[in-house]
Amino acid sequence: MANRTYVKQEDGYLYNVKYPDYLSFTGNLGVATDDEKHALLIWPSFFGKTEYGLQLVDEKNEMHSVMINIDRQAINEEYRDLIEHNKETIKYIV
Repeated sequence: MANRTYVKQEDGYLYNVKYPDYLSFTGNLGVATDDEKHALLIWPSFFGKTEYGLQLVDEKNEMHSVMINIDRQAINEEYRDLIEHNKETIKYIV
């Protein structure tokens, strides 16, 4: 079965929708900066809690995947500084 993902580039951002696979309820929504160094992912849920995550590139050019809550705070304490360092960009994608 084909992967059903749709991507659109507009106004300096990349938007995507990943539809659930066959017999699955899990899909996601995403928005990323054109350079793909900052991205927001949303996993909507019909039966549980919607989850949110960020992908951020640090000053060493390493990618980090960070789960956040609805208030844009890192769930894992070790990523709080990374989020603080990128808060201006995050503000525009969240």
